[in-house]
Amino acid sequence: MDNQSFMNVHAEVISLIFSYLILDASDFSSFAKLLMIWERERPSAQIKFVLEKLDWDRLYRFHNHPMEVTRDQFHGFVGYSVGHNVVQSLFFNSSQKLFLMEDVQLNLGILSSLASTHLPSSFTFLFFKSIYIRSDIDSTAREIFGIVNTVHLRGKVEELMDLLQSMYEHLFEMDYFLPQSDVCPNA
Repeated sequence: MDNQSFMNVHAEVISLIFSYLILDASDFSSFAKLLMIWERERPSAQIKFVLEKLDWDRLYRFHNHPMEVTRDQFHGFVGYSVGHNVVQSLFFNSSQKLFLMEDVQLNLGILSSLASTHLPSSFTFLFFKSIYIRSDIDSTAREIFGIVNTVHLRGKVEELMDLLQSMYEHLFEMDYFLPQSDVCPNA
């Protein structure tokens, strides 16, 4: 086994351990402390490999954790991951900035560049595109319909909408995102 293969196996095992900590932890600190210890002296490519292998669906739940210290650790971790160009963190960071109307063109561009290989970025790009680029609303609506109408993607879209709603509520401390009544009662 060559050195690179060994490093990849090692990184796979580390990502499994980190994912277990994320699953098991009631707060973010156990994971964050172990990551800080592990990442010392590691090549950037190996760190990125491990970060991309993590269970980001479980990580995202920490963004609105009841404990402020946990939320702060999570957002620090997202910033750290953005520094390593981890797709999932770029998606999360750009989405939050678009809700806040910060650097709209830059963040739409980031989501657009990730869209071809990352479904959450693809859907979220279309979501924000419909808000910020109104002139292209017809084609955007058709693209969103194409995603929603695909059976194996439909469940993921629901999860994405829940994540986006949670992000919005956390940023603006509101109890709603979409109207609580039917928008299109005949649909």
